Amino acid sequence: MRLKPMMNIENENMAQAAVQRILKNLKYPNVVLSLSHSDYLVSLGGTEKVLHEEQAEFEKREISYVQLHAWAARDEPWWKGYPDQLVGVNVDSTSVGHYGMIQLALILRWLQSSQEACVVACHVHHLMNFSPSGVAHLLGTLQVPRIRVFLHDYYTICPQFNLLREGREYCGADCHDCGTEERRTPHFSMMKRFFKDLEAEFVAPSQIAGDIWGKAFPEHAEKVRVVPHQNGSERRISFSRSGITSPGYRPRIAYLGYESVNKGIEAWRGLVSSPDLKKKYAFYHLGAAGIRLSGVKYVAVSFLEEGPDAMVKALQKNRIDIALLWSIWPETYSFTVFEAFAANAFVLTNEVSGNIAAQVRESGRGMVFGSEGALFHLLQDASGLKALLEEHFKRSRAIDLSFNGRLAEESAKDKRPRSFFAHAGPSERDGLRQESAEWGRLMGAVELETARAEQMEEMTKRILSLEKTLSGLNPQASQGDLQSKEEYVSLPAERPSQQMIDETVRYLRRHPRLKHLTTTLLNTLWRCALKAKKMREG
Repeated sequence: MRLKPMMNIENENMAQAAVQRILKNLKYPNVVLSLSHSDYLVSLGGTEKVLHEEQAEFEKREISYVQLHAWAARDEPWWKGYPDQLVGVNVDSTSVGHYGMIQLALILRWLQSSQEACVVACHVHHLMNFSPSGVAHLLGTLQVPRIRVFLHDYYTICPQFNLLREGREYCGADCHDCGTEERRTPHFSMMKRFFKDLEAEFVAPSQIAGDIWGKAFPEHAEKVRVVPHQNGSERRISFSRSGITSPGYRPRIAYLGYESVNKGIEAWRGLVSSPDLKKKYAFYHLGAAGIRLSGVKYVAVSFLEEGPDAMVKALQKNRIDIALLWSIWPETYSFTVFEAFAANAFVLTNEVSGNIAAQVRESGRGMVFGSEGALFHLLQDASGLKALLEEHFKRSRAIDLSFNGRLAEESAKDKRPRSFFAHAGPSERDGLRQESAEWGRLMGAVELETARAEQMEEMTKRILSLEKTLSGLNPQASQGDLQSKEEYVSLPAERPSQQMIDETVRYLRRHPRLKHLTTTLLNTLWRCALKAKKMREG
């Protein structure tokens, strides 16, 4: 007999619709879960590129790819202490909307209980904006057999993911005299608790990333495994540059990727602002750009629109001789250094750039500098650099790159056979469901959590709307935080709406599990009121 709590028809219909949005988009019953800080269908970062390639590798092996990304979440430790949060969900590269973390865990468990799907692995790519306790609940509910945590950057060590002190200088994971220390301490403690009870392997894309992370988490250092994102093989032919040493030839230097201080944009701007260097070199920016500088040719590059080899093609098409990869933090991998190698460009970098410097030293396909001054000194000697380039193009060949499918291949060994999912026809399966107490209990829980997720989404949208209003008010007004509900109520003349605050307080009493949402809403209301008051007084 099916066990089900008394629920209204509306909740039942919402729950069934939520389940069907996932089920109808699953191409295959074997599933891998992927968690990351952003939606890989719209974002252009290196982590998102990995997810695109990874999804394709799993599809080759008939494994569906379900990605979760935090939606409208905060990164403060107090917020992340709550297990439930809204997440965006993509199923085999199709967005299926927003789900509560607990709701999603129950739906996936229900699909497993119904033998509609089976989660064979979970790839935790990035925990930014995720609640570790929520992720732990998801993994525990599903009893995922293989969990991999990826070290794309150093976020699990510090919320300043690239370990730049004040966003300017690599700190070496030393929090002394760092403005991030107050945030880093609870953050690091939360991560240590999360990893303590997690049966997982940690995947680093380079040795340098694994070494830095292992020093911060020595208790897990032996579980770190180095798996590069790509495989590369040299071509038999090389792309030579004719006349490169002639007096009239201006070598082409390119900045690759998006504009960012941590990627070396300030050093780049220093180069292109030099009138002397403009006479000696042609400057290019390949990738996303905001500020356009005089004397630079800009070329838009997007792997979302042009495919995974978009940057390699752009480098070859524009006949780039030199790639400036001046990251000021230890990059854990850097797709751009391998893309530069693939196009046979000569790479200029610094000794702090992590895997970029390591790959340049190992391959001999560029130079590593100790300072910007040393870089400028080399560039001033254009004839000497041309001689280095000529020698480089004579001995070095372009490289063919392909994504490393090793992990997908390993997960394919854990796939359930088709007979596991097709053990009975539809009528027999329905009969098995109705006889299963667990199936009925799970379906009832899904209905409850689906209704709660709808309320969470409505509350979150309200917060976002209020914060948009808040950002439009006088930016010079106080940004204070709400110390208590009583402090807000003490501003009766300034609060935006008595009805809204009363409703929010009642909601908090009915749904204590959503305290982080209601408290944020109260805080936002209070800040809106305080800003409005400052504007009137000013």
